Amino acid sequence: MEGTVAEKKEASFIVEVKSDDSRQDPTQEIFLTDHTEFSGAISSFEELEEGDRVNVTPFDTTPDIPYFLASRITVE
Repeated sequence: MEGTVAEKKEASFIVEVKSDDSRQDPTQEIFLTDHTEFSGAISSFEELEEGDRVNVTPFDTTPDIPYFLASRITVE
């Protein structure tokens, strides 16, 4: 998933996602784990800033987990 960081929280952040599908929510909350990797222009969550363009790779989770857990976050 690609988008722009709209808001940063304590252990998650909100990404604005551009989509032509009006059924898709224009924002997605991304949660971090101890195993989330950072690459590109940053190396940690502390360096992430609102306005950053990100590419988020999710962990493979079961459908009963309603969260979007980030495996890798790449900042352009």
